[in-house]
Amino acid sequence: MKSVSPAPRRSLRRLLTCFCLLAFCAGCSAQATKTSGNSMSTPTASARDVTDATLSGLWTGTTSTGGLIGMAGKTRKIKLLLRLTGDDLTGSYRCSAGNSLCRNLNETGSITGTANGDEVNLNITVLPDSSNCRYTGTLNYNGNGQYTCYLQGQIVEQGSWQATR
Repeated sequence: MKSVSPAPRRSLRRLLTCFCLLAFCAGCSAQATKTSGNSMSTPTASARDVTDATLSGLWTGTTSTGGLIGMAGKTRKIKLLLRLTGDDLTGSYRCSAGNSLCRNLNETGSITGTANGDEVNLNITVLPDSSNCRYTGTLNYNGNGQYTCYLQGQIVEQGSWQATR
């Protein structure tokens, strides 16, 4: 009578050897990828430097009002002067002088906000009535997004915005 136990043991040993060899090779491959990615000899700008250069400066654009009664589809020209420090944005807002659609004829305001890459959240206090508009969206070489304006805790305007440098 033939014994069947040596064949399964040999197969099991071969299988375990293959798994060990695969695991070893995978570890070597992952290590080579890590070291080759870190061994770049040419200096590159950091993501923060690119973001600073991209976001800081003068942006000109328009807002388009949304679905509030009597205001849908109205546009106004705006300017945003932004300065990025770390992840914080500061600056000034201007609605084009003489633009009848400026919020209650308010033409200026101040900006505070944050940036995460090219994603921005801007809080614009429009003077002199101190209404507050929140702009969200993206700013890279072109910008766009949505905004909502509040006065005394009530939504008074909503719409979209776009801007370019």
